[in-house]
Amino acid sequence: MLRRYKPFFRAGAMETVAYRFNIFGWLIVSALQILCVFFLWIGVYSNSEQAVINGFTLREMLVYAAFINVFNFVSFPGNTMYSVVQDITKGTIAMSFVKPISYRVRFVFSNLGAMCMNMVLLGLPLLAVLYIVFAALGYIVIAAWWLVPLHLVLFFAAQLLATMLYDCLDYICGVLCFYTTAGWGMNSMKQVIVNFLSGSLIPLSFFPGVFKQLLNYSPFAGISQNPVLILMLKMDWANALLSLALSLGWLVVLEGVGWLVFRVASKKVTVQGG
Repeated sequence: MLRRYKPFFRAGAMETVAYRFNIFGWLIVSALQILCVFFLWIGVYSNSEQAVINGFTLREMLVYAAFINVFNFVSFPGNTMYSVVQDITKGTIAMSFVKPISYRVRFVFSNLGAMCMNMVLLGLPLLAVLYIVFAALGYIVIAAWWLVPLHLVLFFAAQLLATMLYDCLDYICGVLCFYTTAGWGMNSMKQVIVNFLSGSLIPLSFFPGVFKQLLNYSPFAGISQNPVLILMLKMDWANALLSLALSLGWLVVLEGVGWLVFRVASKKVTVQGG
């Protein structure tokens, strides 16, 4: 069965290699973005009387900002939503009802292929260099070196779940475009919500009490913040396993929601091109 989807995995990986200019462009933009964030947090901590703010020292915050920027780029390379919207507007969505493959699973394999290629070409080298530099400078405190391989395994598992969670949300938003062709607006709304609630902008510990607790048990925490905290050794293995379990549970729930939304929406298809 999985052999049917190997071409989609390969295509996702090959597409990443085909558009190499995107990687170089991202490197320039991301470097400037990280530099701006560094100056921002340095200013915040310089004007604060507390050395630790919401569980983060200045050094830890700088590590978090650098890691999460790289993590988000290499982990979420897919364009599932735009592919779904394009199928709807062109009318090619009708072909998905007769093909002997799952419309949803093909996107999963395509995005996993792109993520793996991004990780090999860009993620692993950058994260390794950053990790060594930050550890040498004392920005990452390693209590015992044997913890590093354990957390790396947990990190890669968390990254896999994060990629699938994000792709599932992307897919659900795309399917909702059965009812509206405003794909750009839907994607903008999704991007703002995910970035704000996943810890991509600021750690979730900076949110107020009850809201912070709710977010820590939401699927958004597993998309960006928790994998990075695992990599930074700021989350012990017990909490890391709990985070993985929550992400897996939310993935099952969201995939069920995506299946239901697609089943209902596909009964009422209105397209522009078909």
